[in-house]
Amino acid sequence: MGSMNIMKINNVVFTSLCFLFLVLVLLLLQNPTRVSAKEPKQASSPPRGWNSYDSFCWTISEEEFLQNAEIISKRLLPHKYKYVVVDYLWYRRKVKGAYPDSLGFDVIDEWGRMAPDPKRWPSSKGGKGFTKVAKEVHRMGLKFGIHVMRGISTQAVNANTPILDINTGRVYEEFGRKWNAKDIGIKERACAWMPNGFMSVDTKLGAGRAFLRSLYQQYAEWGVDFVKHDCVFGDDLDINEITYVSEVLKQLDRPIVYSLSPGTGVTPSMAKDVSGLVNMYRITGDDWDTWGDVAAHFNITRDFSTANMIGAKGLSGKSWPDLDMLPLGWLTDPGSNEGPHRTSRLLPDEQRTQMTLWSMAKSPLMFGGDVRRLDGATYNLLTNPTLLEINSFSLNNMEFPYITSTKNFKSLDSQSGRYLTDVSTSDTHVLSLTSCTNSKAIGWSIKALDQDLEQICWKEHLGSNKHQEPFCLYKKEPQFSSDEWMSHKQQYQGKLQLFATDRMDFCLGGSPNQKLTSKELKSGAFVPCRWHTNQMWELSVNGTLANSYSGLCATVNSIKAEVGPGGTRSWIATGRKGEIYVAFFNLNPERTVISAKISDMAKVLPGKNFNGNSCQCKEVWSGKDIRVRKQTISRGVKAHGCALFVLKCK
Repeated sequence: MGSMNIMKINNVVFTSLCFLFLVLVLLLLQNPTRVSAKEPKQASSPPRGWNSYDSFCWTISEEEFLQNAEIISKRLLPHKYKYVVVDYLWYRRKVKGAYPDSLGFDVIDEWGRMAPDPKRWPSSKGGKGFTKVAKEVHRMGLKFGIHVMRGISTQAVNANTPILDINTGRVYEEFGRKWNAKDIGIKERACAWMPNGFMSVDTKLGAGRAFLRSLYQQYAEWGVDFVKHDCVFGDDLDINEITYVSEVLKQLDRPIVYSLSPGTGVTPSMAKDVSGLVNMYRITGDDWDTWGDVAAHFNITRDFSTANMIGAKGLSGKSWPDLDMLPLGWLTDPGSNEGPHRTSRLLPDEQRTQMTLWSMAKSPLMFGGDVRRLDGATYNLLTNPTLLEINSFSLNNMEFPYITSTKNFKSLDSQSGRYLTDVSTSDTHVLSLTSCTNSKAIGWSIKALDQDLEQICWKEHLGSNKHQEPFCLYKKEPQFSSDEWMSHKQQYQGKLQLFATDRMDFCLGGSPNQKLTSKELKSGAFVPCRWHTNQMWELSVNGTLANSYSGLCATVNSIKAEVGPGGTRSWIATGRKGEIYVAFFNLNPERTVISAKISDMAKVLPGKNFNGNSCQCKEVWSGKDIRVRKQTISRGVKAHGCALFVLKCK
């Protein structure tokens, strides 16, 4: 009797297991995306694509965007340029009086969220947003991206629009009240370079978080694959918003690549606080088509590779320091209300230098020119197979310092008519912003001059000159009228404004008032004094000087400023088939011969033993095989140009 009961139990268990197995199989068949053992990592290699800003500024239309996307799908998608991104102000009406920092020209929905301008984006009518555009882009095999600003728009705050609760579809309620835009907008943290446009939201409030959730949930519903988040990084850092947006993106059903922009004043220590939250982050200001902008990228790129930030852990995958878009081909001007109308001002050699550095540093490659007028030379540069191989698959990417160059040139000083043959240096102070937890931020103290005047000074001496004066700023308490004092008392009490010796009406700002190009990276510009948090500073007892706008602390470095020619640089990387990539860059204004010893490469590539006599070498741009003479590779490089070698050594 007992054995029969056991058999019945076994039959029941077996039948139940079979039923559960059948249910599991049906579920897996209904949702095959769940069966993969491991989803591919997000941004596993530097993202590649096209952005509308360099060619259209903010004025691009749906027709123009889709025309570019169609060509990209046919010509550049085979080379992995898969993201097409609408840059800023897609919600601004293109009418008289509208410009990048105008107020009152934006299209917003009933919840204070930005909506595409229906005249420029006709498929958005009826509350459809970018849904139809995204579907069309996906039909082409591409990924769709948009640019967004920090927080909430000034226009929405002025209208005091209600906050949407995406869980109920109604107005967000908490603590027995309904919440509106004025409850969450922080006017004191308006975007420094677009103060009439956007301001931060208070992420400590449930309503502030609800608003951000409603934004990114809507983007996912539209079919967005890429978000470029502006005015939250660099001197405009808003770590709270970045952190919360990253959390929201992780919770969405749709994977979205997360990019930060711009990166004025960024240091590796600052970037380490955000790199794990995002997939791309700008490390320079806006890059345009001037040689000064290209050359300004070498130092910052070196610093990030040294700090092992290239391809570090990021949001659901990896993150990449971003050197900004490639301003090649048919362009417009920054801040213009007109579309593309001129060719890139970079010379062919300068364009090669830019593309080679971006590839060797594994920066995302986002082309900015109007693809409808893509010329053959630009196309060949963008699709060069060696550069794209390096950009996607190379390892051990770093600056290679062991090079020599011959000064077989003379540079004419245009003012004096004499020739400069030497490069002299001098100490100069550079003020920048960093995380307040960084030990390099500690070093500020008060120095009394008399009863009424005090200075705040950095560590007494910088650089090699012992007699050099310390770096000091004069301090003053904010001066308010009675009405201003009542409105600013709590916020600015105990805070300071800082000014230089020559102009007491110009205060040190912790964030630029406009987008700066990469050659203008010097943080802390002195601008006319006004009551804005980016000019308010607080000196702590531990010797840090914190900015009220960004929460970052000021630090001062002494650098050697070169006077004269720009020098030479080199980068090195290893390929997936054992090859070695070496790039020579000539920043000088004249042709320069650059050389490197094969044996020196072992100093930066551990485990590699080189015998120059067994190395085959090819230079990419000339297509020529290069003889390795006396264990050395050498090449004459044109002004502002580069040479790229592929070495195969036994």
